[in-house]
Amino acid sequence: MKKSLIFIMICLIGCIVMTGCKKVKDLIPGGIIPTEDKIVEVGELTGFSYHPGYGDMDGAYHFQSLEKNEDGDWVIVVSDKDNFSEPLIIRTYEVSDEAFEDFESFIKDNNILALSDRKDSDLFVTDYTPWYYSFSFDNTSVGGDSRESYSIEEYKEYSDKDQELLEKLDTRIKNLRGKMISEVEEKDDDYDDVDNDDDDDISEGEDDGSDKGEDESDKSPADDAEAYIESYKPVFEEIMEVIENGYDYDATYDYVSDGLVEKVMYPGEGELSETVGYLLEDLSGDGVPELLIGTDEDYGEGPTSYIYSIFTLKDDEPYSVMDGWARSSYQSMDDGHFFYSGSGGASITLFGENHLSKDGSEIIWDDFYFSDEDETGKIGLYHNTSGTFDAAVSEELKMSEDDFYTIMYDYEKRCKTISWTPVGEAPL
Repeated sequence: MKKSLIFIMICLIGCIVMTGCKKVKDLIPGGIIPTEDKIVEVGELTGFSYHPGYGDMDGAYHFQSLEKNEDGDWVIVVSDKDNFSEPLIIRTYEVSDEAFEDFESFIKDNNILALSDRKDSDLFVTDYTPWYYSFSFDNTSVGGDSRESYSIEEYKEYSDKDQELLEKLDTRIKNLRGKMISEVEEKDDDYDDVDNDDDDDISEGEDDGSDKGEDESDKSPADDAEAYIESYKPVFEEIMEVIENGYDYDATYDYVSDGLVEKVMYPGEGELSETVGYLLEDLSGDGVPELLIGTDEDYGEGPTSYIYSIFTLKDDEPYSVMDGWARSSYQSMDDGHFFYSGSGGASITLFGENHLSKDGSEIIWDDFYFSDEDETGKIGLYHNTSGTFDAAVSEELKMSEDDFYTIMYDYEKRCKTISWTPVGEAPL
């Protein structure tokens, strides 16, 4: 009996040595031999950003960035906007050396960057803009490049332990904020406050500067496509930067949509400067052509034109109106209308029809349909004309799922392809 026990102990010790297990209980049948992530060796943290993601189409925007200011001091810049009609509030906070060092140590000591290698999950997309964390390091001290980026993104396979670690990371991010240095409010509609009655103040006989030659006054900017290309130049420049050099998670982009990011990450065949296109056309009817960015995809039934972005001009500056991506996409229909299609899981399907406001700056919903699961587990079918994903403010439809999807298929039949011009051929 003693010999048998000794033999068992020798076997267990041998297994411990060979597998690296630290506890004999890890070898109990039904137990799991723990495996650890490979340590990600990094040098000096040079930047960090966090986007919490959001699940509506109301124009919400939230972003935090840890960076150095002009004086070389660490600050955290927090940008918040609740919807299209609200101004963007940008707050800048001090970051003490102690807080920065604590944050950097937390990332390294907990091997946070190992989460960037997690596999894609099979979960359906529920956020129109997924959350992500982005880190940049100077890795020259560990034999790497002076600028290397790591990204932790939504819709990956994260364990419960991973989730706990991300919650701790969120707390560390909040702890970075010290004293608020500044608060700036950026409005998109400053021109709305302008008094349009100023012309009444011009004295009789006074030259108001409006006496122009016939040729100049009769000339419409809409007739000059190149002039509008010039106005949209910042959009083209930013898009070409991403197409040619890749998406930089540490950079702040004003005109790059999630759909374009997906295309850059999974380009398929052909050069992106040729497969990504643009269309300049007045879709709202106000005389100012909107700029559409998108591409054609062929999934076996002929090409389908997907719109990544729509821009208009406000005060001669590009203004983003629409942002589409794989599971929240837009296609063109007749008469300047668009077909929207989205997915938020096995129980959530969204689709509908919309168009641009008269000035081209807003999405106006004609019809918005969606399905959702209620508290009892039943799938309900809903409709509204506000584009709001909320059963409480929608009409519940008394129809079968087949009839519901027939409406969606009818929309798809109305979609048309777009004659894109490659973005690489824009006359800049």
